[in-house]
Formats: sequence, C-alpha cells, structure tokens
Amino acid sequence: MKRLVIPLLLIVSIVCSVSCTEKKKRERKNTLVVRTLDDYADMPGGVVRNIYADSTPRDIYFYRVDEQGNRTDELVKEVHCYENSNIYIEGDIKHSERDGVWNAYFKNGRLQATQTYKEGVQVGEERVYYENGNLMYKGQYDNGICTGKWEFFDESGVRTQSLIADDTTIVCRSCPKCLRLMGKSS
Repeated sequence: MKRLVIPLLLIVSIVCSVSCTEKKKRERKNTLVVRTLDDYADMPGGVVRNIYADSTPRDIYFYRVDEQGNRTDELVKEVHCYENSNIYIEGDIKHSERDGVWNAYFKNGRLQATQTYKEGVQVGEERVYYENGNLMYKGQYDNGICTGKWEFFDESGVRTQSLIADDTTIVCRSCPKCLRLMGKSS
C-alpha cells in the first residue's frame, strides 16, 4: 500500500502544480499594473509643464542629466497623466522624436496600447487592448506603414478578422498607405 501512495501523491502534486501554473498565466494576462507618477519619483531631470486645477501634474518632460547632475536641454522621456496621477501615455524621446516603446493606459491603469517607434516612425508590432484587458487587435508596421498579418478580436478574446496589409487593403486607417486608399491625404 505504501508503495502505491507515494507515486500517487507525486502524480497529484505534479497535476496540481501544472494546473496552478496555467491558472496563474491566465490571471497574469489580465493583471492590472497601474503606472503612476510614483514610478518616476527617483528619475532625475523631470520638469512639469502642465498641471490640473488641483495642482496634479499633467505633462512631465524628462531631460538628460549630465555628470555634474545638471539638467541638459536633451529631452529623453515624456509622461502624460490623468488627474488621478495614473499614467496616460509614456515613452522615450531621442533627437526630439519618439523612439522605443510607447505605452498608453486606460484611466484604471490597465494597458490600452503599446507601440514601437524609431526616430519618430512607427515600426514593429502594435497591440491595442480593450479595457477588460483582452486584445482588440495586433499588427505590424514597417517604416510607418502597416504591413503583414493583422488580427482583430472581440471583447471576449475571440478572433473576428484577419487581414493582410497589402497595397490594396485598408487595415490600420492611419498610415499614409491606408489614408491614400481611403482618399485622404496623410
């Protein structure tokens, strides 16, 4: 009997461990990670440009700080906030242009969109989410033009449409190619 119990307990332990790990992965996808001004409390070089009526910062610009601790004129990051001090949008700046990953958030702190820029031009994957945390759509940009496969989802996470962003298909509705196809100038 003892020989049977130990392997049985081991199997139950493994099944529970795998099950719990999968549950944690599903929960992590919709976890709220609220970004607030506190995340930037220790970052030097910040200048508040605009405030709300209650004196809460609305727009903060961060400048490079030199070796002596002096703020330079080189802008390196922008952070824009809601009145509740949660971050609305944040990202890095290089040579006065968006550069790197930019994230936008809903007022409740959940991620709304993530985009990547290089020298002010959108590149790489863009992901946009519903307020419940589920993916609304994802697609790729190449040198500011939507390209490749784009997938669209309903609020429950079910894929509703898949498009290939070729020279004749309107997909993102905002890049120069899509604007031209819609008869609008960019």
